[in-house]
This record gives sequence, structure tokens and C-alpha cells, in this order.
Amino acid sequence: MRCEYGMLLIKNLEQLFTGLELLKNVSITMKNGKFSEIIPAGKEQEYLMVSEYEVIDGSGKTALPGFVDSHTHPVFIGERAFELGLKLEGKSYLEILERGGGIKYSMAKTREASKKELLNSLLKRLDEFLLNGTTVVEAKTGYHLNKEGELLALEVIEEANKLHIVKLIPTFLGAHLVPPEYSERPDAYVELITDEMLPEVKKQGIAKFTDVFTDKGAFDVDQTRQILSRSKELGIPVRVHGEELVRTGISRIAAEEFGAVSVDHLLNATLEDLKIMAENGTVAGVMPMGPVVLFKNRFVQYSLLKEAGVTVALASDFNPNSYVQSMFTVIGLASYFSHFPVQEALKAATYGGAESLRLKNKGVVREGYDADLVLLDAPTADHIPYYFAKNLTNTVIIEGEIVVKDKKIVRKQKKD
Repeated sequence: MRCEYGMLLIKNLEQLFTGLELLKNVSITMKNGKFSEIIPAGKEQEYLMVSEYEVIDGSGKTALPGFVDSHTHPVFIGERAFELGLKLEGKSYLEILERGGGIKYSMAKTREASKKELLNSLLKRLDEFLLNGTTVVEAKTGYHLNKEGELLALEVIEEANKLHIVKLIPTFLGAHLVPPEYSERPDAYVELITDEMLPEVKKQGIAKFTDVFTDKGAFDVDQTRQILSRSKELGIPVRVHGEELVRTGISRIAAEEFGAVSVDHLLNATLEDLKIMAENGTVAGVMPMGPVVLFKNRFVQYSLLKEAGVTVALASDFNPNSYVQSMFTVIGLASYFSHFPVQEALKAATYGGAESLRLKNKGVVREGYDADLVLLDAPTADHIPYYFAKNLTNTVIIEGEIVVKDKKIVRKQKKD
């Protein structure tokens, strides 16, 4: 719904969070898919005199950059609602995994699915992300855990990227878990990843990152080093799941030795770990839904992140075990359990996510940046955690085009 000249004006906003700071009583202009100017409310007359502008009245509303969800696992078949009962009985994540649940269950169902089924399910999930104001989604593989399937999952992500208005950032996560057929020889699976999968991923040219789940029950530090080393040799930047179930020390290793763009989860990270990440430009990915679904009363505290001086990205960690696609929920949890100030939570959900994905034209309302914006039915940013988990999205704009209006998707397909 971009107007003929690609010119859009949102006037009379109560608040605008730019991704870096909070402004009050302003208006925004956009031209040809980019942010143009931020002007004081009431000073729009010269713009309103230009008939080419499409105008949206932002009275009583708050605006912010489109959410950048920098950690998700959306390519799978096989939901796991049945696991909640096991958790309520006191079963741990590892116990559920040993009983055939967890990633193993999702892997079995995903391997049985066709490419069409995977694509259709991904496209439906992207609709939900979009309705919740998310305009960029990092999308990991990791539920096939064999060469053919992991490459297929990347193809599915690429095809969805061509079809859907939400921008996908593909990540190869062949090292999500050792599949059952390699349970007695996990090092052979690591060799499969380093010797066969990663070279094919590089040749395929879709994945922007390689990720490894380094933790108890997944991959150890030595195995992770092998995978990260090979990825780095091939020129594929790396990110890591780390310090979630136990502390392995992988956060500082990934930052110092491999220049990891992010280490995510970090429930058991120390202040020194986080400082080393900060020194090496590694973003701290915080997913507050993780401890919720794991029934753990342990959340990464904002005060620790602030003391370390590390850049922070908040993300949903959407996956079959944590079926949350709302950054409103994530921000609420971060506020109440990790004690993020509201503006810092918003910064981490926009600017921080873009930094985690190395996107230099997203996550900030600034002249020349992609005009991705969410208009909320809320007069202040404080209402986001206050209306806990409520979807406040009224309008979504992606690259200057209105794609959600009055809470309904008006366009989700990309133009030819």
C-alpha cells in the first residue's frame, strides 16, 4: 500500500522510540522506503501541503522500529504441547529428551514432512510474527539433523524469504543435537558437519550464520571448537547457544577465538564472560522464555549485562518447546523477571536484534534506514510491559509500505 511516490507521513505521535531514545510529540516522514525526517508535532503543515503524502494520524499512539527477533527456530513440524504435563510432573528437559521428547520428537516429525508442508507452516508462522509487529526474523534450521534435510530447511527459508514480506535471516544449526543414529558416535556426527554439511552450506550460499548448541546433553566445547573453526575457515560467521543449562565457558571462547556475532541464552554466564563478549563485540542474546518453559527460576539480570557493557538483543527463541512469537511477551518477561528498564528492553528488541544479525539499516528510526515501523495502540512505551503480553500492534510498515492496518494483514507477499 505504498503511495505512488513512496511518501508517508505519520503525524501527532504521543511517543516515538527510535531504537536508541524516546521522543515525545513528534511526526515522522518516509520516502521511497526509507525514513526521512523526525519533526515536532504541529510542524507538519509544509508536508501536508504536498498532496503526494499518505497521512496516518498517530494521535494517542506510540511508534517504534519493527521488532527484530534475532533467535528463532521456525522450520519444524510437530508441536509439543504434550510435554507440559511431563514438566508439571517434575521431569527435566534432559529426562524428556531421553524419553523421546524434546528435539528428538520434533526431528522425527520434521524428517517425515515434505518441503511444501514445511514451507506452508513457516509462512503461517510468519503471519503471526507480522501481526505482532516483528518485521525481521532470524530463522534457524536444526530439526532434520542430516545433510539433505538441513540443506532442504535452508531452501525452505530462502523460498519463504522470496514470498513473505517479513525478512528472514537464515542460520545453519546442524549442530542442534546429535541425532539418534549417531548417539554412540557423536564425534562422527561432528565430522559429518565439518567435512560435508558446512562445505555444502557454503556452496548453497543461503545461510548467513552457523550456530551450535553447546551445553550438557548437546555439544561439548571441543566439538563446538571444531565446528566453529570450520565455519570460520569457510567464511560463515558464527553464533552460539551457550551457558543455558550449565556453564561451559563457551561464551568467552566463542567471543575471543572465533569473533562470534552473538552468544545466546547465558543463564549461567559470569560477569567476566560477559565482559569478554563486550570486548570482542559479541552480542548477548537474552531469551526470557527459556527459563519459563524449563521451569527454572533463573533469569539473566539487566544489572549484570549493564555492568559488563555488552550489547543486548532480546529474542523470542520461538521453537516447539517455547511457542511464543510475541515480542510483547518477551519485553514483559524481561521487565518483570530480568528487571530491564522499558527503554532498554525496547532497545534490545529492535536495535540490539539488528546488531546481533549485523543489519546496519534496520532496528532504528533514522534518516536513510529502512522504514520499518510499528504503530501501537498505547499512549506510552511503558504500556508494553504494563499490558502484559497484549498484542498492541495496530499498524505495521515495512520499507515504507503499510502491510498491517487496524490489526489485519493487508499485504504479506513481496512484489515481483
